[in-house]
Amino acid sequence: IRPKEKTRVQAFQIEPFIQRISPLLFAQMGCEQDIAQFRLAVEIKAAQLAAEKGADEGLMELVAAMRQCEDEAQAAQLDLQFHKALVRNSGNTLLKIALDSVGSLMEYSVAHNRRQISTHSSLAILIDQHEQLTRTIAARQTEKAAELMKRHLRLEENREEIEK
Repeated sequence: IRPKEKTRVQAFQIEPFIQRISPLLFAQMGCEQDIAQFRLAVEIKAAQLAAEKGADEGLMELVAAMRQCEDEAQAAQLDLQFHKALVRNSGNTLLKIALDSVGSLMEYSVAHNRRQISTHSSLAILIDQHEQLTRTIAARQTEKAAELMKRHLRLEENREEIEK
């Protein structure tokens, strides 16, 4: 505020704040688990809501792009876009805002999970999971969509299943 000048009020944007403090968050023990729990809460509900509507817009296109992609950095970005599109398709503005507000943490989580199962065949299974989830959403199978998302996000617990 400056004397004799107009005062402007802007909406608070949390993402720039999160980006600045994210290195501190990443350095904390258990950070991956905290992010995973957040994602479970948001993305399972988003999958259910998207399935209620049969809202699969853009998801299969992202799955197809992931199948064609040979560059891991680009594949990770497509993976992230898939999860963001799914939340957007839920139609729930608060879920979208929650996910958008922690964008850098979400990017970290996707990259971390992909590193944990970095074999080519394991990454192909992830794409298969995305495709199966998309088909379930299109078929409006809400409970199955929630279960598939839960299984997909619990990579650490299900690593043996993925690496078979």
